[in-house]
Formats: sequence, structure tokens, C-alpha cells
Amino acid sequence: MRSSRRPPRRRREEKKESFIEKLKGIFGMKPKVDTGSYKKARKAAETEATNGNYNAASVHLFQALVEYGRTRMDLPRKPSQTAREYSKAFAEKAKIDPDLFEPIILQFEIARYSPFTVAQEDFEEAIAVLDSIVKKSVPTIEAKAKGEKRGGKRPTRARARPRRKA
Repeated sequence: MRSSRRPPRRRREEKKESFIEKLKGIFGMKPKVDTGSYKKARKAAETEATNGNYNAASVHLFQALVEYGRTRMDLPRKPSQTAREYSKAFAEKAKIDPDLFEPIILQFEIARYSPFTVAQEDFEEAIAVLDSIVKKSVPTIEAKAKGEKRGGKRPTRARARPRRKA
């Protein structure tokens, strides 16, 4: 005999929006674009610059710096790290003058946190600085690839013990 009771319908679980996402929607902020690599972030910055949106281009330029540091220098950005703290850590690891990062960081801070807009000349200066940072940090990367950072040659492998005769 069949039961007359139907199983309860399952409701579709709606994706719950976090508090931060709600605030972003209220204030019209776009979520962070997932660029994934240095080249993609750099290309996104150039695309935004050709469209005349230098604020978004400056943000993408800083993301390109972070992606370069993450992939090439093995230096991921911590969630609690500010842009200036990250640039100091990058400079220490790449052995570059920390003042060199100033145009990139300044344009990023203006774009993200101030009501002003980034000028075209300032953005072009920041892109030139990023290129010079990438060129200056390349020798450090090559040294790391050769094993020079680890203290020279790799230790030799221990010889296998001779087998016992049974």
C-alpha cells in the first residue's frame, strides 16, 4: 500500500551574500578581478588605461606587482599586509631600494582610498617603475634557480650500503 504522504520538497539553497559583499553592492564597488598572473594583470592595467580609467589601471598594476612577487619571488601577499608593507618585503627579498616602489604604491592608494583620480602621466610613471623593478629582480630569480641562494652546491647523496650476502 502506498503512503499518501509526499516527501517534503527541497528548497533551493540560495547563495548567502556576505556582509562585505552587501556593502560593496551598496557603495558600488566592483569585486576584485581575478587576474591570476603577472601578464594578465599587466594586460588588464593597460586595457583600463586605454579606456581612460587610470584608477582601475593603477589597482591592476599593483595586482601585477603582487602576482609577480607571488609567482617569481615566492612572496605571497598576506591578507593583513598593506601595500607599503608588501613593497618593503618585496624590496628586501629582491634586494632593491624600497623607495623605488613609491610611484606604484602612491597611485594604488590614490585609486583605492581617496576621492581623487590618478593622472595619465602618473600612471605612465608607475608602469615604467614596474618594468624597472621586474628587470632589477631578475638576477635574484636566476640565482635562486641555480641554487646559489641555498648556499652553493647541493649536498651529495649518501652511498647505498653494500648488500649482505646470504
